[in-house]
Amino acid sequence: MGRSYAAPGTHVGKLIDQGLRQSDLLGRSELAARCGVHRSYITKLVKGEVQSPREDLLVSLAATLKQDVDDYRAAILADAGKLPHWETVLAMREGVHLSSEDEASIRRYVLALVKHRRGKS
Repeated sequence: MGRSYAAPGTHVGKLIDQGLRQSDLLGRSELAARCGVHRSYITKLVKGEVQSPREDLLVSLAATLKQDVDDYRAAILADAGKLPHWETVLAMREGVHLSSEDEASIRRYVLALVKHRRGKS
């Protein structure tokens, strides 16, 4: 372990590099080989040069790096600017429609909770 990479500018890149740092893999070349793609494809994915990777590749990446494939799906949407706002997801999945005031309160609560849990209170 102990590898370091240039900070990727994409959510997918951050997931891949985080997974590599926490794995026993030697690096992106070994990851690429285990996923059945060329190392340059992994590099392009990290840089955001691949807009729509195949689903089987996302599954393979997540399995190889012991991560959740849904994180990769969300990262692809985020990198493309297509990730829906949490308020929209809540409304669609749960049928909950919040006022602007409720949204602001929830946002403040979540940020305070995360800050507290990370010891930055």
